[in-house]
Amino acid sequence: MEAARVVFTPAWKVATLVGDNPTFGRFWELEGLSDEQRPILLAARDRVRERLAQLGPADALIHGDLVPDNILVNGAATRVIDFDDFGWSWVGFELATSIFSLQISGGFDAGLAGYLEGYRSIRPMPEHELALLPDLLVARALSYLGWPVGRPEIHSMRPLVPFLAATITEACRRYLTLHG
Repeated sequence: MEAARVVFTPAWKVATLVGDNPTFGRFWELEGLSDEQRPILLAARDRVRERLAQLGPADALIHGDLVPDNILVNGAATRVIDFDDFGWSWVGFELATSIFSLQISGGFDAGLAGYLEGYRSIRPMPEHELALLPDLLVARALSYLGWPVGRPEIHSMRPLVPFLAATITEACRRYLTLHG
């Protein structure tokens, strides 16, 4: 008789993104954060926590890491890979994950417009989630800072930590100015 296999499916909701023990790790414990950065990041987390509570249950199944590196295109064939972050969340969080890096690399407005055009060609985008996109983007940003904390055995991201910490802290500073 074969043993039952348990599969962990994360839920990307308020508690697991910006709670006291986020799934990706406690970003505020990230080695290399300065004494100036930490309180800004924590204030943004607290504000995001309050605002995302408006969303209600995370009741959509999402990929959780739908970024260009996880989309393979070969001619007319498109394949999505890397489903380890697949789980329950909000559609708006999938959007935030997919366009997050465009805030840094450029093309954010075009990326957002393209994503929404494609998504809306299939089904309506939940407008209440879209209204909280700035909050979902900050939640995703903070989770990326927590990832090296929660996965200390993976060293590939370590060289990027100072850049990410500075960039995300500045984004949180702007967010707090607009939404604080």
